This record gives sequence, C-alpha cells and structure tokens, in this order.
Amino acid sequence: MLTAAGFRERHAETQRQQQLYDEAPSYRLLHGVINGQSVYAYKDSSKGFAYVGGPTDYHRYQELTYQEQLGHIDYVRDEMSTQMASGWYDAWTGKTGLAAGPLEVNTGE
Repeated sequence: MLTAAGFRERHAETQRQQQLYDEAPSYRLLHGVINGQSVYAYKDSSKGFAYVGGPTDYHRYQELTYQEQLGHIDYVRDEMSTQMASGWYDAWTGKTGLAAGPLEVNTGE
C-alpha cells in the first residue's frame, strides 16, 4: 500500500544509508521534519529496503487505508529525532539537512 501511495522503495547504496537503515525500527512508519518539510520512512527488514516519502505520499497513504478499513488511523508509530530525520533526508535526497529545501526523493528514474 505504501508503494501505491507514492512512497519509493529505497535500497541502501551508501554506508550512511545502511547505517540509518540498520538503526531504524522495522515495520514502523517514522516521521520527521526538516526545513519545515515532513519526511516519512518505513523499514521493511524482510525485503531489505525502506520506503521513503513526503507529505503527499503520506496523505495518499492515509486515504488508501481509510478506504480499505473505513476508518481513520494515524499510522505514524514514532517521531524521528531531528538528527535522524536529517540523516534520512540527507542520505536519500543527496541534499544536506536544514539548507536543502523541500523533499524531492531521487527515485533513479
């Protein structure tokens, strides 16, 4: 459902990405804010990658889950620390934290 909502499947390609992936809890949707922009991450350890998305992706995810379950549930399980959110943002956008601007995840397409 995360993919249908617009989240991108991201495999760790750098040591920094692998470190963030290893430190993140599995199967929990994480949320953090950098530059006033939300970043969301969900580690699927059985598949060996993380889903990464922004606010539009999260809102679409909420819509899809609402339609599926006929109810509203906030699926963000944990808030990321600013340091962790900045790390996810930096590692998967190629930009640097607070000066980077809005989240635009490079999907490699």
